[in-house]
Amino acid sequence: MDNRTKFVLFLGAALLCIGGAGVLIRTYMGSWQEEPPTTVAGPALTFQQTQSGHDDDGASPAEYAYITGAVKRPGVYPISGDARVFNLVESAGGLRYDADESQVNLAAPVRDGAHIHVKSVALNAGEKTRGSSGLPSQSGKSSKAAQFVYVNTAGEAELCALPGIGPALAKKIIEYRQTHGPFQNAEDLLEVPGIGRAKLSLFSSLLRF
Repeated sequence: MDNRTKFVLFLGAALLCIGGAGVLIRTYMGSWQEEPPTTVAGPALTFQQTQSGHDDDGASPAEYAYITGAVKRPGVYPISGDARVFNLVESAGGLRYDADESQVNLAAPVRDGAHIHVKSVALNAGEKTRGSSGLPSQSGKSSKAAQFVYVNTAGEAELCALPGIGPALAKKIIEYRQTHGPFQNAEDLLEVPGIGRAKLSLFSSLLRF
């Protein structure tokens, strides 16, 4: 075999190898590429803004109501959103023995900032006194003492029944308790303009709180 024939055979074999290599590259080229991820991402986290008027824990802001008059402990007490007057009365220790229950609606709702005043029944001299149950006593004996005045609930006429108290001073007493709250004892009345110790001594024994 001469050199020319060998060259032709060698060239043909080389072309055949190159062609086969090209076929193999095209066949397996797709397997070399990185496949896209098949895992589906979960939902993104979102944050919901808390509604105004409530704390982060969902608790409502505190609410308060003020009760005065014929209750055992007048003052300011916290209340719930669905509170009724009887709930506020219970917080204040209950009705006093001289409370006029016909003048207060115990079932009425109480709102934040409300002022509930429980009127008292005036106990005049000669009337039967009430026992611890709130009912008239069975003794039937008349009281010899002068008329007592509940200074935190009394109106102008009742205050004027006290020795040394006239309409002008009675108005000052009412204005003072409306501004500063109920009196706790007789000494508190010394803060009212126009009342000194000499005047207070005239009626201090007739005061009830």
